[in-house]
Amino acid sequence: MTYKLFNTSSLGPKVQDVAIVEITRSSSLNITSGNVCIFDTLRSTGGHTLSLNTGSGEITLDPFKHYYIQASIDITRGSTTSSFNFAWVDGAGSVISNADGGFDQNWDFHSSTGTLNVPNATMTAMYVTRTPTAKISLKAISAAAGSSFDGNLSVIIYEVTP
Repeated sequence: MTYKLFNTSSLGPKVQDVAIVEITRSSSLNITSGNVCIFDTLRSTGGHTLSLNTGSGEITLDPFKHYYIQASIDITRGSTTSSFNFAWVDGAGSVISNADGGFDQNWDFHSSTGTLNVPNATMTAMYVTRTPTAKISLKAISAAAGSSFDGNLSVIIYEVTP
């Protein structure tokens, strides 16, 4: 099944095809800083052109599509006082910047004593683009040894045909 997106532009309304893809792991995965999440399951509404390498975790995107990608992070920390950070990286392993549509996930540990003006946990990593990089992966930028991705980790991808 393919969904339709009603897009209004200066040229008038346009209906666009949208494929919805879910990528998950079927089991937990031990991680530490620098590891990439290796997804092993892809489900979709049909009609998508992206591909998943279940050996490397790399997602190959179609350069002629637009993407809205959201990873929902589910992690067990190796230490109860550890912080963690995940981001989308390109095929060379470089973090995709905010300017290029990448928005990382960050959770900072704070002591149990009251603290003002501390950042809230962001449990999603986003990638939103009309000009996608060819290959992306979800990478642990920082994670304590002994941490693991849990089975509820998932990525939802909206692939829009312009």
